[in-house]
Amino acid sequence: MMQALRHRGPDEDGLLLAPSAALGVRRLSIIDLPGGHQPVFNEASNVAVVFNGEIYNYEQLRGALEGRGHAFSHAF
Repeated sequence: MMQALRHRGPDEDGLLLAPSAALGVRRLSIIDLPGGHQPVFNEASNVAVVFNGEIYNYEQLRGALEGRGHAFSHAF
């Protein structure tokens, strides 16, 4: 599948293979953040996500998650 998306982004790709799932991403760096590699893992490395797009309410979500004890590795 990732090869079928090669035209969407030759700048980076990421892959996670797990017993019950496979996540893959290809991207083109247009507006990029340092450390924006995917898949993105939580602080315990037991949850991963790949996504395309901007999280518009990230400040609200980050505050709620930090309030529940989650830690972020990058200061966005």
